[in-house]
Amino acid sequence: MKFEDVHGRWQQRRLSQVEAAEILGMRERTFRRWRERYDAEGRAGLLDRRLGKASARRAPVDQVNDVLDPVPQALWRVHRQALPRQGAPAPRLRARLQLDQAPACRPLA
Repeated sequence: MKFEDVHGRWQQRRLSQVEAAEILGMRERTFRRWRERYDAEGRAGLLDRRLGKASARRAPVDQVNDVLDPVPQALWRVHRQALPRQGAPAPRLRARLQLDQAPACRPLA
């Protein structure tokens, strides 16, 4: 059922907000938000406002590259040195030690 149909039934007092929200498959608070936007802006108020916008939580590209670039190099060093040698720590422990020393694995200060 379309939002406009349910909204009309709610306006006619044939449905409560809880019932209208149930029909639309949303929570009551979401129905109230949609209703307020629909009353203020009409159908345009129901459009998804996130489309075409970058996430506010997205990390800058240079910061992502700073974090990701050292990792493959550190893993290559671990792979190359993972062959067992006499007196050397086990490969898994050696890998952990190498990764802990890699710049990408240190906690950001």
